[in-house]
Amino acid sequence: MSAKMQYEVLADTGEVRWRAEDGTEAVFTVRDLPENILRGLLAWGLHYILRNRTGAAKNPADRIAAAREIYERLRAGEWAKPRATGERKPRVSKYILAALIEVKGWDEETARDFIAGLTPEQRKALPHHPKIAPVIARLRAEEKGYDMVLDI
Repeated sequence: MSAKMQYEVLADTGEVRWRAEDGTEAVFTVRDLPENILRGLLAWGLHYILRNRTGAAKNPADRIAAAREIYERLRAGEWAKPRATGERKPRVSKYILAALIEVKGWDEETARDFIAGLTPEQRKALPHHPKIAPVIARLRAEEKGYDMVLDI
């Protein structure tokens, strides 16, 4: 059985908090890190954001263009792209969203953007994908407590 964890990133204070279901907690702060490590973390964080938020691009040229757009928004002080009035992303099951985040390592916005870029047929097939379906099944079982009842 896997232990459930909660993760919280407090960007305004530069803290990352981890909490285990048994009450164990850890707080990591960026202010305690040396400058050379901070630069490395910033570079990796930028790489992570650009890579994950461009995952739905159809080809490398589109991905690079999308990364440039995201980078310019970040330089302008905008964390997320503002939505146009009335713009809606398709509704998505919390299980599909969680499974995509787990399988691909994406953040929620990237997963939602990826789903928004799919055709209706692709969205319908997504929960049946060989990498997604088992994760959805496990998440549903964990939510219902079946993982606690049967230790197989």
